[in-house]
Amino acid sequence: GQTGAVVAARVWAERFASWSNEDGFTNLQLLGSQSTGQVQSFLVTYRQQLQQRYPLEQGYRGVTGRALSPVLGSYDAGAGTAQVSVAMQLAESTSTAPTVSNRTRDLRLVRSGEAWLVDFVKWAD
Repeated sequence: GQTGAVVAARVWAERFASWSNEDGFTNLQLLGSQSTGQVQSFLVTYRQQLQQRYPLEQGYRGVTGRALSPVLGSYDAGAGTAQVSVAMQLAESTSTAPTVSNRTRDLRLVRSGEAWLVDFVKWAD
């Protein structure tokens, strides 16, 4: 139930925020199975944007995202929907020193059989 939704949101947000141009942003592909069709389309576009923005020829670029505190905003067992906000710590690395920032991501999840799928995602700040 609720715990499953929070865990799914946390895992999704962490994986989404952790990428590198060395491995071709494959983490974004892996999220497809944890997302609805709408979000899958967004992931494909987002990955293409990152590939254009951070070509490997211009040097290493990577981010490590860590979920700090997922908070359940709303939960409807009957409808099988949940809203979760995940506070993230983002450590962005280039060839120079990493920069660390904090941001919060809002996710909407829908229940699909036994699994929770991310249906919508945005930065809260």
